[in-house]
Parts: sequence; structure tokens; C-alpha cells
Amino acid sequence: MSSPEEQRFDFGVTQASDGVKRASAAKRPKPKSGERSVGEAQIELIDGADPLERVAFEDDVTRSLKARIERLQRQASPIDAQMTKPPVREAQAAANRADTVEQDQGRVGTGLVESISIAEFYRRLKQAISSQFEGEVWVTGEIRSLKVSNGHRYIELADQGAESKATQVLEIACWKTQWPSVEASLRAANVELEVGQVINVLGKVSVWEAAAKIRFNLSKIDVEALLGGIAAARARLITALRTEGLLERNQQHLVAAVPLRIGLVTSEGSQAHQDFVGELSRSGFSFSVELVHSAVQGAEAPEQIVAAMAKLYRLSPDVIVLVRGGGSRNDLAAFDAEIVARAIATSPFPVWVGIGHTGDHSVADEVAHTQFITPTACGEGLVARVGLYWDGVVDRVIHISGLARNRLVGADLYLNQIRPRLRGSVHGQLARYETQRVASRTRAASAAVHLVRAQKSELHQRRRHLVRSSGAAQQRIAQENRQRESLLSAFDPSRQLARGWAIVSDERGNVLRSVGELTVGATIVARLSDGEAHAVLASVDPKPAKRDARDGK
Repeated sequence: MSSPEEQRFDFGVTQASDGVKRASAAKRPKPKSGERSVGEAQIELIDGADPLERVAFEDDVTRSLKARIERLQRQASPIDAQMTKPPVREAQAAANRADTVEQDQGRVGTGLVESISIAEFYRRLKQAISSQFEGEVWVTGEIRSLKVSNGHRYIELADQGAESKATQVLEIACWKTQWPSVEASLRAANVELEVGQVINVLGKVSVWEAAAKIRFNLSKIDVEALLGGIAAARARLITALRTEGLLERNQQHLVAAVPLRIGLVTSEGSQAHQDFVGELSRSGFSFSVELVHSAVQGAEAPEQIVAAMAKLYRLSPDVIVLVRGGGSRNDLAAFDAEIVARAIATSPFPVWVGIGHTGDHSVADEVAHTQFITPTACGEGLVARVGLYWDGVVDRVIHISGLARNRLVGADLYLNQIRPRLRGSVHGQLARYETQRVASRTRAASAAVHLVRAQKSELHQRRRHLVRSSGAAQQRIAQENRQRESLLSAFDPSRQLARGWAIVSDERGNVLRSVGELTVGATIVARLSDGEAHAVLASVDPKPAKRDARDGK
């Protein structure tokens, strides 16, 4: 069934005069034999009408027909500039008008109308279409959808930049018998059709009566124009990047002399991945490769590529490498995407790309630091750069080794030349040093004898002094000891006991100093000058405290 938005065609005559009505959509029954048909009644009514009314009716029919033709032209899909529209011949237009007047069966001033059949409707529709589209025509539009059914291809085209999919949409059909030739032209140009492309197609306009649709039967696609559109879009993007100063921005990054830390963005496990990593592995150098998987074709590929590059920034790689194997232009469309181009251009690290395609470079190739034609070539480029540095190191080592060898040979020759002189000089030096040694030994022996004698004399003097000093010190110490003994004897407890004092303690030997420590019945020990006495307390009489005369008590 057709959608409400599809173009519809109304071939009923719209009458301008008051006495003429629209053709009814309802089909009238055929008249019985002997009865007049509605058409005959209309003819009699028109013949009997006023001449002015007849002229107005014919003018209305003519205007209606012109309006329908113009409406058909507007409803047809946009035609490419290469199409030449055949002019509508005046004779054919007059014939069509006459045929329309003759076939339109309406009666002026009454509600009786005879409708046309569906077959007649499509006959007139096809006739109108064929009068406007003779042979094949070119149509330009933007692809809205692509479908395949039973080998047939179906394409929906709309005006480029149209906001609504429901208006001005033309269905393109390419039958399976015709598709191989169209596909061959696309394959030869290495492109594929995809939604969003603007294409020019050649074909014939037809009516699909079963679905009440106008259809365009495709026979050819303007591949050159398609390639031109893709190239134009790329050229616009490259121009914008150049204007913003981004086209050569990544090329300004310096690549490390030995780029061993590699950030790789590609489809994990793909042939491109294996080819690139294989080159690094076979080199024998210690490359460190951090892989971030990303789709490299399809609608989601650009965003995944940009996200994968962002993940590698935190690793601070020497080089970010973006590789992909060969494919059609559509397969490689991700590398013409603006977000990918800007991500490469603004990357804080140099970006190398190895995209296996032939022909024109992608936008990614244009903005990258270095580009290679294949992933393998990209790997070889990295190996070659590290190998160049390694070769430089080897050359320097060889050069330094040669210099060292030459120096050693020269030094050996020089030593052979000066060895006799050195030997004679050494013997002379030894003899001179032996004479000096003997003289120094004699002087040292004489000095030692004098030193020993002086030390012995000083030792005798110090010994006599020590003897005298030690006697005086002993007398002084003895006097001090006697004074200390006299002082200590004054505090001897035995002398106090001899004077009549006693030391009182409890049974455990603790000295008692206050009656507060005594209890009646307790045993006390009194130490006297000539022995001890044990006693049991019968009573304890504390001595009353003295009163303070100032208290008045």
C-alpha cells in the first residue's frame, strides 16, 4: 500500500462555472438497453447549453489539463542538468486536450457524472508520463535507503539536503538482470553505494500499478559524478584544515631517534595487524607495541578510531600508528572522516598511517606525520628508522675501535723507541736514589742516637720529680684521712650508746621514732652499749604537745 505522503494524481476535471461539477470517484452502473447513457445525456446537455457556457466549459477543461501537466512535472523526481527535456508539441498538446474533452464525461448543471475505470486511469497516467519523459532520463538525488530483494536492488532517492524523508522521494529499482553491468562500473571505480551519497542515475519512468507507485527503472549510474562528489567533499575538508593550520600540524612533531614505544590502532587479529607486527618482530629490535582495537570500516569506525587514539595518549608513545588493509573507497571512508582527520592533526604525538589502498590518498594520509601505502610498509618504515640509528651506532663503534687500535699501535711503536732510554734513565735514577738512601740512613741513625740520649736524660729528671711529688702527696692524703676519721668518729652510734642513749626497734628491726608507732602489748627491742633488752609494753603515754602562748589557751 502507498503511504499518505506519496504523490497522487487526480485526472478528474475541475469545473470553474457554476453549472459544472467534479467527476465523482464512484463508478456508475452501465445503462440498460434502450436507456440513454450518462455520456449521451451530458452531450445533449452541452449541445443545448448557451454558447457562452460551452466556451467556458471548454476553457475550464483546457486549464485543468495544463494544471495537471504542470503538477506532473513538479511531482517527478529532479532531473539532472544533462537531461534534455523534449518540448511538448502543440499538436500533441491539442490532441491530448481534445482527447481529454472527449473522454471527460460530465454534465453541466446536474450531479450525474460517469467515472473512469482504474485501467483507464492508468492508461491516461502512462500516457501523461510518456509525453513528459520520452526514453531514459537522468535523475539526481541523495540516497536515503538501500535494499536487496531476490537479486533486485531498490534505492530511495530524495532531493539533496531535504529535511523530511516523506516528501519528494523517488523509488529507484534496478532489476537483477541489469544490476551486474551497474555493479561492474562501480567495482571498476572502486566505490560502493551508501546512504547519504548524492548520485546521478539514468533510467525510465514507469508506473507500478500493483502498488499505485511511480517507479524509476535504473539502467546506469554516473560513476564519474559520484567520484567527483567524493573528491569534492575531501577537497573541502582539506581546504578547511589548511585554513585552520591543521593540515601540516602533526608533521611538526619530532619523531624519537629510536621509536620503540608504538601505539597501534587497528582491528585486532586482522591481516593488517599481523603484517605490521610481523615486520617489527622479524627486525630483532625490542619494540614495545600497545594495541587498542578499533573498527576500521563502517559507520562506527571514525568514532572508535578517535577514542582508541585518545587511550594511547596516557602511554606517551614515540609514534601512534594507524593501519588498515586494502578495500573499496567505501570501506576506506572512515579515513576521510573529518573527526579522524582532526584527531590525527591535533594529536600530541606523531601519527604514522599505513592504509592499504591505491589511487588517491585519503584525508588521513594528508594530515598524518608520515604515510605508507600498506601496513607492511609502515612496519618497514619503523624498522628502517631504528635500523638507521643502529647502523649509526655500529659505524661509530667501528670508527672508535679503529681510532683506539691506531692509538695503541702508535703507542707501542713509541714505547719500543724510548725503551732503551727509559732503561738507562731508570738505572741512573736507581743509583742516585741508592746514594741518597745510604746518606739518609746514616743521618737517621745519628739523629736517633742523639734523640735516645735526650729522651733518657729527660726520663731521669721526670722520675726524680715524680718521687718527690709522690711523697708529699702521700703525707697530705694521710693528714686528710686522719681528719675524716676524727669527724666520722663523732657520729659513731656506739659512742652515743656509751653515753647512755638507746636505740629502740620493733621485733622486725625497724627503728621506732614516735610513740605513735607503739601499741600496748607489742614487743620492743632496746639496743644499749653493751647488749639488747626485749620488753613488752604495758602502756603507751604520748607526751602532750606544748601550747602556743600566743593562742591564749
